[in-house]
Amino acid sequence: MIHYRYPLKLTKQRKKRHIDSEANDSVKILIGVTSYGPTIERRTAVRTTWGKDADGLIFLVAGEWTEAMENEFHAYNDVLWVDRSEDYYWGLTPKTMSFWHAAVQHFQSTNEKTMPSFDYFAKTDDDVYFNVTAVKQILREDRPSYWGNCKSGKEPFRDENHRWYVPHDLYPHDKYPRYASGMGVLLSSDAATCAVAQLEHVYSSSYMPMEDVATGLLMKACKESCTFHKDINDDWSIGKIRTGNIPTLLQHGIAASDMMYVHERKPLPHKLVNCGKPSINYKWNHFAYSCAKCVPADWGTENMCSGQCMWSLTDHGKGECLPKPKKKKQVHKEEKDEK
Repeated sequence: MIHYRYPLKLTKQRKKRHIDSEANDSVKILIGVTSYGPTIERRTAVRTTWGKDADGLIFLVAGEWTEAMENEFHAYNDVLWVDRSEDYYWGLTPKTMSFWHAAVQHFQSTNEKTMPSFDYFAKTDDDVYFNVTAVKQILREDRPSYWGNCKSGKEPFRDENHRWYVPHDLYPHDKYPRYASGMGVLLSSDAATCAVAQLEHVYSSSYMPMEDVATGLLMKACKESCTFHKDINDDWSIGKIRTGNIPTLLQHGIAASDMMYVHERKPLPHKLVNCGKPSINYKWNHFAYSCAKCVPADWGTENMCSGQCMWSLTDHGKGECLPKPKKKKQVHKEEKDEK
């Protein structure tokens, strides 16, 4: 059983704008954002950019209930705290399942004074730029039940050194059901209600650590199939936003320090970041296969360079390890004159 704390009243994010039509406003989305507890700078980046366009915003965190977490919880009314250890691999599913449960049981209401009534619940990550207005327009036109960047025919990784390793005892089947990538999953209110009703049945015998597959299993039990949209980009490349274009729908891999640039449609600058010791932990860091690449420090991953990294958007978000500068030989004035 998973225990969590949730705000009794959500902070209303979305403000009325002249560009919003009544029809577009008729689609209301509550967006749950997975986040690592100590990285408040990422949550701040979301709150001050695309999060302001959301009808409802809730951050999904875990770990210790510290004084800092308690202060943030009460100050913003937008944190759902899960009573589990903060773990990137094992912690995503408890966060996501807690969100679906809280969305249906606590955040869905016909009493607008306490909780608005939502048409959709979305789960994303704190390094994703979520174009709320564009997504709402699509939902208003199509009204899918289960929506995202759908994956079909994917096989579980059986190599225990892989970061998404799933042993046979957790999932004995050869392929996963069709599921939406975890960087952007949307469920209709009815689909989320069904998912919550299936939680105990689906996970009574085994646990799925991949949260997007876990949601896909719930949707399979609900006989709902994922609706694909081509403009969701989860390949960790920055793509066209490096020139100042806003993502069409959702874009993965945006550093906290870059979120405002994306939101204001400004070209992202080159970055020079200090790097830690080289990492060879293949299981937890899929960037660690080469010391010739590095990422922004605030992505929360281990950096590979021993010195500094020039992170260039012209190279699709990949960085280049810079050699340590050579010390210039001191040449005395007398030696220069002799030459």
